[in-house]
Amino acid sequence: MRKFPIFIMSVIILIAIITFIFIASFYYSPTSNQVTESKFKQTWNSSTLGSLQVNENVIGYILNKLGAKDLHNPILSKDTPKIEVIVDDKIFNAEVEKGDIDVNKGVIENEDIKIIMTKQDVINIINSSSPTKSIENSINEGTMKFEIVASETKLVSKGYLSLYKKFSGKSIK
Repeated sequence: MRKFPIFIMSVIILIAIITFIFIASFYYSPTSNQVTESKFKQTWNSSTLGSLQVNENVIGYILNKLGAKDLHNPILSKDTPKIEVIVDDKIFNAEVEKGDIDVNKGVIENEDIKIIMTKQDVINIINSSSPTKSIENSINEGTMKFEIVASETKLVSKGYLSLYKKFSGKSIK
C-alpha cells in the first residue's frame, strides 16, 4: 500500500520533467531568423574596403558571421546575451534577443564577453570568401581576442561555449 503513493509521485515528477524539457526545447529551438541575416547583409568590394568606416552595421555583420544570432537567454530568464566589441579605438555593444542582434555605439554594462580586434581583422573577414576561416585566422594570429567577463556557467547557459569552441578549438576557461 505504501508503494502506490511513491509510484504516483514518481510518475508526476517524471511528467513534470518531460514537460519542462519539452517547453525548454521549444522555447530555445533554433529558428530561421531572416531578420538578422538580411539586416546586416552588405555588399563590399575591394575598392570600398580601404575606406571602410567601422559602424554598427559592420559590427552586426561580423557578429552574425560569428554566430551571435544563436545566443539566447538562460532558461526562464530575461538576461540577454551582451557583447562589447572593440575595434582599434571604437567601442560598440550588442545585445541578442530572440536571434536578433541589436548593435549600438559605446560600452554596455554587464557584458558577457568582449571581442577585441583590429580594423584589418574586420576588412579580412568582410573580404573573405570564408568569413569563418578568416575569424579563425585572426584568433590564431592573436589580433582578435575574446575576453571573458561573465562566469563560465552564465556563458554556457547563453550558448557562448559552442561558438567559442567553433572558432578557437578551446574551451572557455
